[in-house]
Amino acid sequence: MLASLIIGAALASPGSDIEAIKALRQAGNLAIASRDFAPVRGLFDPDYHVIRGASGLAMAGADATEVLLTDDIARDPGFVGYERFTDGVEIGGGAMRAAEHGHWTGRWNEPDGPMALTGVYLAMWVKTGGRWTIRSEAFVALNCSGSAACKRFVL
Repeated sequence: MLASLIIGAALASPGSDIEAIKALRQAGNLAIASRDFAPVRGLFDPDYHVIRGASGLAMAGADATEVLLTDDIARDPGFVGYERFTDGVEIGGGAMRAAEHGHWTGRWNEPDGPMALTGVYLAMWVKTGGRWTIRSEAFVALNCSGSAACKRFVL
């Protein structure tokens, strides 16, 4: 079901590029929430790169990012997930590139209660063969709340 939502949004008509990107982001959020990483990976361009929010470390490739998400769950039983909230999308003049900006939240259940790491992001989307994919994302963690475990993040 999630995969068909992603494919349908990715192949949307040119007049609805902003709506398509927003729908793809929402489908990605749903896939992460359901621990179904194949649809999330389907959002990534072959040249995908990400800058992680808390560490600022860069990672290259869909494989590495999928492993990271899987490891977050395996390594940290309190990990709940990540969610991105689109604040805006701008389509390039040639309708082949877009910039999405918004805010994000990562959630964990810690022994002393729930924790939320929050910040902002910028994503570059590219359209290839009529399909939108994410070429790169940069996340910046700005706040942490709800648990003493927040001290592990230097904000």
